[in-house]
Amino acid sequence: VKETIGRDLSYAFYDVTNYFFEIDFPAGEDDLRKKGVSKEHSTNPITAMGLFMDENGLPISMSIFPGNTSESLTLQPTMQDVKESYGLGRLVVVADKGLNSAKNIDMIVNAGDGFVFSQILKGKKGQRYKDKLFDNSGWTWNENATYGYKLFTEEYEGKDKDGKKEIRTRKVLLYWNKPQADMARRKREEKLKKAALAVKNNAYGIKKGVDEYTKEDIVDQETGEILENTKKLRSVDLEKAERDAMYDGYLCIITSELDYDERKIRQVYGGLWRVEQSFRIMKTDLYARPVFVNKNEHIRAHFLICFVALLIIRIIQHRMGKQALSAERIAR
Repeated sequence: VKETIGRDLSYAFYDVTNYFFEIDFPAGEDDLRKKGVSKEHSTNPITAMGLFMDENGLPISMSIFPGNTSESLTLQPTMQDVKESYGLGRLVVVADKGLNSAKNIDMIVNAGDGFVFSQILKGKKGQRYKDKLFDNSGWTWNENATYGYKLFTEEYEGKDKDGKKEIRTRKVLLYWNKPQADMARRKREEKLKKAALAVKNNAYGIKKGVDEYTKEDIVDQETGEILENTKKLRSVDLEKAERDAMYDGYLCIITSELDYDERKIRQVYGGLWRVEQSFRIMKTDLYARPVFVNKNEHIRAHFLICFVALLIIRIIQHRMGKQALSAERIAR
């Protein structure tokens, strides 16, 4: 790739997915197949894959991890491998909020590299942006008010190579998008309908689906007083739905690159879709899962074959330019 096309490594896009196996339990302690949080909600053991891609959308590096490995822990070993393999200088890593952890940011900054990460806005992690988010001043809007953004710098605490605390500066982009707000509202309304139906039928569902807007109160049947060790009454959690509605359409990106403006930050982060699309290609067009091999070396070989097939398809698409066919049509 380096000799024939050239590696555009101004940015490295990284994401993690997992693949399930048609088995009930791992074979042993050292088995790569472990019970974990499946992206496809499978209850079977899974194996995780970390994938780096370049600016041209061509895969750079693939790493395989046990299925119970946290996403945030996969970045460091994979990134070191990429830098050593290519003898790279400074690298800007682009990833979603699953990879956004204090340890990963410290690792990236201490190595002299940069990052563009999405950031959670709800809960404790996003609490520090709440005032800025809902303060009407400082926002820039387009003509028909379907898109608005607020860009500012902030100081944050990190740790240097020796583990000592240091204050650093980064840029934060808050933005609101009407289509995404509409989509979030529709999804929530659908979940509320399912939650209301589940409560009516006294049916228990998967926590991430039906029960996301369902709450349980423990009450005394005679007085209605909330007590312990008594009957549970389930109801639709409308308060949570109202709280969530406040964040509809809002997104946040943080970056170490202080010279980036709003357009540049969104443009760079927008390239991450190529990795997500590549995972879909592997899982559907290349039949990467379910996986039917057992030994660790066979599992790694299986995914290496899938990785090479993906790279070849991406090279073909790159050569075809604007007339590129889909991976499905190329494979067929």
